[in-house]
Amino acid sequence: MTIETIKKFVRKNWITVWLVVAAITLSGGMVLAKYATEHNVVRRVIATDGGAGSRFTSNYLFTGTENRQIRTVASTYTGEVTYDLFIYNYSMNNPTLWYKSDLDFSLTPTVVSLDGTTSLTSSDFEALLGNDSIEVYSVENETETSLLTINKDNFDQVVGNAVSQTITYSSVSGTYKRYKIVLPNSAIDKNICLKLEATPARKHGDISDLVLSSRFGAAFQTISLSTGWTGSFNDSTSIAPSAYEGFNFSITGSGDSSGELSWRSDLIEPNPNQIEEFFGVDLSSTTPTPVPGTNMVKITLPNLSSDDNSGRYDLQFYIKDAAAKTAIGNMDWDTFSETCVFTENTN
Repeated sequence: MTIETIKKFVRKNWITVWLVVAAITLSGGMVLAKYATEHNVVRRVIATDGGAGSRFTSNYLFTGTENRQIRTVASTYTGEVTYDLFIYNYSMNNPTLWYKSDLDFSLTPTVVSLDGTTSLTSSDFEALLGNDSIEVYSVENETETSLLTINKDNFDQVVGNAVSQTITYSSVSGTYKRYKIVLPNSAIDKNICLKLEATPARKHGDISDLVLSSRFGAAFQTISLSTGWTGSFNDSTSIAPSAYEGFNFSITGSGDSSGELSWRSDLIEPNPNQIEEFFGVDLSSTTPTPVPGTNMVKITLPNLSSDDNSGRYDLQFYIKDAAAKTAIGNMDWDTFSETCVFTENTN
């Protein structure tokens, strides 16, 4: 097997490789941010308890207070809005803790208002989206298979009806089910969300009372992208940094440019697949440059363009290790926001 073949395998199977490495090297307590290779969404990962209940988790669906995910796009955007959804059979706090059998669960779709207080009818759906459809695909080995289609004609037959799903057990590492949610362009800036609920089967008594849920919508950007390129964390500052398993950093702007991305290498690490996909920088063969007098390292991001992703690049960072988790736990957002910085090249 050649080195290039190995690199291609690692890139394609990043999640599995990372879990195996973590399972070998960690005895517990290591915090792991799990991310997909796609780049068109913002993922928020809130820490959960380390017990049995945390063996049914997701990058978008959460227990307790229901979450709303809104992807923003430029006012000129004409495409569909997509989300890459993962449901895992392992703890987000400890990748070595996964469910020890096949995990059956139901996935139930409903269509609601943006604030989640009103369930929409087929007439509401038609008035907002016309003949367009909301789609959910199951993704296996990069192959997409239609799982749910919601439109004005089948609305009453699909909405509210659970679809049975299974996360297959592996003795090697934790596993997951992956989905692609597709909202039509007509859903942008409309008072409509797809709500998904994932509920374990009753036979899984230790986790059967869990319900993971979230709403998915889309809106046009309300910020101006005409003043160059900037970067910042976009996670909610109402939640302490210590509560997150991973962080979301967005670079936004307009026109063509380049810049430098710097981060505290002792605390956080970027998703290397995204860095290579967006900017062509292979972190497996490119060593970031140390920033003198700091714990920061930096890389150059060439070819920023508002033709890509409507002028927005969403990057995910995961916490490096248990010591980093402890250090971040002592930071507020003012301090933590300095752990990653983007600077545009203006020359």
